[in-house]
Amino acid sequence: MPQEAVAGSLANRVATQLQDAIVSGALDLGQALSEDSIADALDVSRTPVRQALQLLQARGLVQIRPKAGTYVFEPTVEQIAELTEFRVTLERQAALWAFERSRAASAKTLAQVVETMEQAIADRDMRAYGRADTAFHEVFFKGCDNSYLWNSYTFNFAQVAALRTHLAAYTEAEPLRSFEDHKAIRDIFDSGQASELEPILAPHILRTRENYTATLRQRQERLSESRIEQLRRALDPTSFSPKRGLESAPQREETQ
Repeated sequence: MPQEAVAGSLANRVATQLQDAIVSGALDLGQALSEDSIADALDVSRTPVRQALQLLQARGLVQIRPKAGTYVFEPTVEQIAELTEFRVTLERQAALWAFERSRAASAKTLAQVVETMEQAIADRDMRAYGRADTAFHEVFFKGCDNSYLWNSYTFNFAQVAALRTHLAAYTEAEPLRSFEDHKAIRDIFDSGQASELEPILAPHILRTRENYTATLRQRQERLSESRIEQLRRALDPTSFSPKRGLESAPQREETQ
């Protein structure tokens, strides 16, 4: 195999591992990414890591800032709005084609995912719920039998999957509300009509714009408060006693 192909294959593997870590929540939104640290952790050279990060930048999962470093993406309110609009356009069609072309298989998988969601809610595991949410909507693209829609989903919707995982931990009410939509969509695939999908699916997706925006702000506020509290503790005058500092300092032996 040519050396270029080997390097490209390795870069794709590194990109997949990093993407999985971002989507799963193992890497946090806005977290700094060191090429050296990633290379050491994956036992590869810096070249495939650099190529992998460029691939992830094209997918919107990382931000490479010249002379500042590379960071896991952290979307703006405007980006969330645009992503939501784009998602409605693609997912609405994917769901209709999945209903028409692979209804039985899609209905079976949707039912299984709803059970997973129900367990996640019972366990109060919102990250698990977020992962199940991603699996639920992925059913439409797997069942639509259109490679262009599938490729667009895999290339563009990693951000959506990551947002579900990261932001679900900051909200409790919305999963319960969205769960009702998921059950309704499951029932439509099981015994309903295609015309019933859009009145539920489109508002369900569009509502994520407000949810993601609100929870993103909550997350930023909590992180900001956490940093402020850390700084307060560090600068608390009661946490450092000059006398205690002198007493704890090593005593220098006197020269005779």
